[in-house]
Parts: sequence; C-alpha cells; structure tokens
Amino acid sequence: MSDEDDLQSAWEDDGQIVIALPIHQTRHHANKSLTRIVRKHIAEQKGRAVSDPRSSKAPYHLNTALHIKGVKLAFDIWDHRNGCALDPIPQRISQKLAQNVRIAHAVGLSYKGDRAADPKGADERRSLSTQVSRYLRLANSMIENAAYGRFP
Repeated sequence: MSDEDDLQSAWEDDGQIVIALPIHQTRHHANKSLTRIVRKHIAEQKGRAVSDPRSSKAPYHLNTALHIKGVKLAFDIWDHRNGCALDPIPQRISQKLAQNVRIAHAVGLSYKGDRAADPKGADERRSLSTQVSRYLRLANSMIENAAYGRFP
C-alpha cells in the first residue's frame, strides 16, 4: 500500500479525520490549529470511570470516609465505658479523675491546648472528656447503624 491509498481510505472513512497543516507555521501555531480541529470533531472526556456503588454486592456499604485509627479508638473507648475492655484502666491513672478523663488516658488521647495555659487544669479535663464523648457517640452510632446494614 502507498501513502496515497492510505490517504484515500482515510478520506472516505467517516470515523477518521484527515488533517493538513502548512509547513511554514511555527510549531506553537500548528499545535493550536491541531488542538482546535481535534476539539471540533472529538468530544473531550474528563475524569476516570467510576463504578456505581449501587451495583456493589457488599453486605455493608461505607457511608462516609473511613479512618481506621479513629474507628479503633472509638471502639476501644466504647469497650472501656461498657466494662468489656481486654485491658482495664491502669492503676497508675488516678481514681479521682472523671471516668471520661480516665478512659482518655487509658486509650492514649492527649491534650493539645494552649502552651501558655496550665496543662493539668480544667481545660485539659474538659477537652479530654469532650473527645471521649465524641468517640463514644461515634461508636454507638456505628453499632446502631450496623443493624440497618450501614457501616460506619
């Protein structure tokens, strides 16, 4: 086959574009002309193909982004709160602290407050207790939603 035969077959085929560019053009202008011609004839498809989650056969579907460490921490806190933790709260953690603060120390939550403030004050206890309450609410929500086939 010759170039003329290839050109003739491409010219007659509706599924192909035949492009002719003048040689005296700069490369920049030739690229712009080529891009304009291609955009005119070929639709642009952006992104990637994503499978439809409704076609999944998984018994439980994720409703939100899942952070493994956060889920583990939430269930560790739930275990301590409900008395079914494998490791009880260590004796080194004072019995005088509120239960949420003791649980926070047992699972390794830390206070990240203002450096100028007293790190052992009411702000620390309030912050740790709030963190434990949030994780506990998350764990309870996940447990309740599992009955409806939703996780997390």
